[in-house]
Amino acid sequence: MKKIMSVLLTLAMLVGLMPVMAVNAAWDGNSASSLTVQDGVYLISNAAELKKANELITANANGEAAASYKLTANIDFENGEWVPIACANSFYGTFDGDNHTVKNLKITNSNLANFGFFGTTEQNAVIQNLGIENININKYKYICSVCRGQ
Repeated sequence: MKKIMSVLLTLAMLVGLMPVMAVNAAWDGNSASSLTVQDGVYLISNAAELKKANELITANANGEAAASYKLTANIDFENGEWVPIACANSFYGTFDGDNHTVKNLKITNSNLANFGFFGTTEQNAVIQNLGIENININKYKYICSVCRGQ
């Protein structure tokens, strides 16, 4: 019995010495360097990855505006500035929130034409299973919380 207790105590002490990893580190406003693609779907798990997806869709260099995206976690922007997805072009892909929520966004750039989580979408765009909470938009026209369609 003493040996078992000694081993358990030693293990507990070793685990206590291991560095603690931040589970949800605060977003620094930067985008991720890349996104994971699984079965042709871009996976998004945090604010930096969502910003990277937005950059890819806006640039649309390789057809990213028609690609499929999926949230894999709830995302908190902590009141960070957001530029709507596809504000420079239209989104016509699939965005599956997978029943996750994006929250605490603010949009204050008055030079943008369309305001919301998405700027502009086409008729064939699919946006599903997505929750949006606490979006703060400071603009006087063409405002909606999720998207403005064509």
